[in-house]
Amino acid sequence: MRMWLAWLRRLLLDWPGMALLDLLWDADMRYAGAHAMLARIKARGLRAWNVHCAPHVYLARGFQLAMPRGAPVSIGRETFIGRGAYLDNHAPITIGEGCLLGPFLRVLTATHDPETYALRTAAVEIAPFCWLGAGVTILPGVRIGKGCIIGAGSLVTKDIPPFSIAYGVPCRVQRTRLLPIRQHTAIGRRVELS
Repeated sequence: MRMWLAWLRRLLLDWPGMALLDLLWDADMRYAGAHAMLARIKARGLRAWNVHCAPHVYLARGFQLAMPRGAPVSIGRETFIGRGAYLDNHAPITIGEGCLLGPFLRVLTATHDPETYALRTAAVEIAPFCWLGAGVTILPGVRIGKGCIIGAGSLVTKDIPPFSIAYGVPCRVQRTRLLPIRQHTAIGRRVELS
């Protein structure tokens, strides 16, 4: 009975608040003026769910957490996360500065032991200035290095070294980006990676 009451409380208190925040900013809006203010309010509101957003973080509609108030999620400044992203925060998730993450991203931090069915968790890290295409899935314990590009629909099962271009199922490094790299963050700030 106690479990049902806890579930009902979470449903009534947590998800309506998350749904309200979800309406504040959408990917079709601009990163300036009142739209930027709404995006800031949404990012600040997510602190109640243990999501820590640096300035100028933009989360499009449909952002979901597996566990409200679960393990911490840290999102670096000037990062954009596309529509319908799902973060399974059984373990910490770190997303670096200046990342551009496509729609329907899946970041998973938990799996089950095949012998005992016990839950195993491992943190996921996406280093600064990465681009991830639509529908990318990242499995537990993966670290994606600085300045990587991951192709749409990829299944990332192992660590990706910095400045790599990788894609596929499973995701494999295809080549390395030539330095210096010039790209832009979510607010249009130009950066040079070396």
